[in-house]
Amino acid sequence: MEQNEKRALAEAMRASAPKQAQPRISAEEMDRYPCSVRPVAVDVPGEEPVQVYLTVPFQVTPGAPIFVNYHGGGFIRGRSDRDELFCRRLACTFQCVVVDVDYALAPDYPFPTAVHQARAAALWAKAQAADLDCDPEKLILLGQSAGGNLVANVCMTEVDEAAVRPLAAVITYAPLDLKTDPVQKFHPERDMPAERARGYNALYCPADKAGDWRVSPLFAPADRLTAFPRTLVVTAGDDSLAPEGEEFALKLARAGVEVTCKRFAGCVHGFFINRMDAWEDGIALIHRYLRSVLQEAAR
Repeated sequence: MEQNEKRALAEAMRASAPKQAQPRISAEEMDRYPCSVRPVAVDVPGEEPVQVYLTVPFQVTPGAPIFVNYHGGGFIRGRSDRDELFCRRLACTFQCVVVDVDYALAPDYPFPTAVHQARAAALWAKAQAADLDCDPEKLILLGQSAGGNLVANVCMTEVDEAAVRPLAAVITYAPLDLKTDPVQKFHPERDMPAERARGYNALYCPADKAGDWRVSPLFAPADRLTAFPRTLVVTAGDDSLAPEGEEFALKLARAGVEVTCKRFAGCVHGFFINRMDAWEDGIALIHRYLRSVLQEAAR
């Protein structure tokens, strides 16, 4: 596929949205979680700078955690108002700073650009934490869909250099196996068509790289998984990515990682960011998990 054809396909896919997703977030909803949201360009060795959005509530508890969030979108769709609202809720609920990472998108920036940017953003958050009244030892990574894949990458590269040292990770309905043809995967009736999933995969990386563990963390060697912190893996029952997410959680457990895995039966891919199905229950679970991690760290 030529680059102009890839761009046309990406634009067509970006223009479509989940059929059941609620309308755009209103200003009133944003105002329920008052924060300053400031874009910052973070340098990335060998790549374009990555834009992050520093989300800061009006009151930050000294020694608060710092969260680094990676949005979803199949590696081709950028940060949305729903992602901003999710980060505002986190910031206000925990009185902490959230670094919302708006990594470069395929097909103009295919693999491995987003992988490199994801780690650079986490390292930047770690370095800036103290200046933001946050505790750098309480850095937590969160990622939805493609963002969950990037969280896995940040954790796996800790084997080479333990510089981020996250306290915990949250990986939600992530694509972790881009090697297997989506046609061969489990497909609930409400799931996206396999051809659409193929499109996402093809725009992110060529087929001959799909088995790379940085593209498909499900195939990472066991020693790569040992660097993970305690991890929450969330899957959606009506999502073809659920089995690979749950298999990945099992592999983490076998590698000695403390893992919590929760499947939301009857929910579709992207359910809590797109505010579908049991979306409030999904957000509540993540908040409870984060609270328990932080309470244990405070002992």
